[in-house]
Amino acid sequence: MSIIRVVATVLVAVFALGQQTAAQSLTFSLFERYLGALRDQAGIPGMAAAIVQNGDIVWDRGFGLAKIDGAIPVTRNTPFAVNDLTQTVASSLILRRCVDSGNALLDDLLIRWSPTFPDRTATFRQVLSHTSASGFAYSRTRFSGLGRAVEECTGSPFVITMVQEVLDRFMEDAVPGADVLPGSGSAVRLLISTQKLNSYIATLQRIAVPYRVDANRRATASDYRVPLLGATDGLVASANDLARLDAALDAGAIVRRATLDEAWKRQGVSPMGLGWFVQVVGGHQVKWHFGQASGAYSSLIIKVPAEHITLILLANSDGLSAPFPLANGDVTVSPFARIFFSLLG
Repeated sequence: MSIIRVVATVLVAVFALGQQTAAQSLTFSLFERYLGALRDQAGIPGMAAAIVQNGDIVWDRGFGLAKIDGAIPVTRNTPFAVNDLTQTVASSLILRRCVDSGNALLDDLLIRWSPTFPDRTATFRQVLSHTSASGFAYSRTRFSGLGRAVEECTGSPFVITMVQEVLDRFMEDAVPGADVLPGSGSAVRLLISTQKLNSYIATLQRIAVPYRVDANRRATASDYRVPLLGATDGLVASANDLARLDAALDAGAIVRRATLDEAWKRQGVSPMGLGWFVQVVGGHQVKWHFGQASGAYSSLIIKVPAEHITLILLANSDGLSAPFPLANGDVTVSPFARIFFSLLG
């Protein structure tokens, strides 16, 4: 059965169930069943999923294998490279340490804080929303320039700020990129205790193995390596880590509510707010983002603030995002997202 037929079957089932259980906001058993079917159809070797509702992790599951050789299953604490989802964390740090602190305004020129940034007319707001004078264009390279701004606002390396203000406070199975590895060349190794470095290295040894999946859904281990941590990429985390971070964000523990409200508004012609895509789906205001490393990893986070609910998906192939043009700003092109929205009602 094709992935399109699976989705159609799911939506019919969801509609029938919705007629019977209209009072329920989610039916996790049905969602789990068809999420697993989509994973199989996409050929994703392993996937972790979590749902946060009203600040609590109300459902999480591991699907498939974190490592095919040895048949090691994915669990709620399996670390994955989250790739572009690092942007959502970095944007929170920028808003917290540059904007909320009063060090900078969203419409300040970025070169004031990142002197080597190539676009001398770009503002914080434009780079956070992937816009420029010529309009919207999703650019990981351009976004990465925000890391230097965080360093100027805090007086500390970006990695250290990420560790102190995010990983240490909210995460248990997260690693700040390849910076922690011997031979990485990262000077931040000198600023992190030996005990903590050893803990990070041990976590990386448990990371879900990245796989390249061919047209016949045959998986081959990829040669992907986790990059150094920056504003765009490099964070390694479990689904439960991201769920705890999501709850903290909603609780106002990272960014002031007024700033977060601004971050979750579309910025001009961009389909994005500040570090998040922003979209209306079926009457729901949705904030979301995706991650992708070709032939290696993919990820998806979908927030529906009015319903106080968030979905987090992490995979050890690119099957969650590579088949779909998510960078254009429409999350409904993803069948994984469509199932979630259908269950919301």
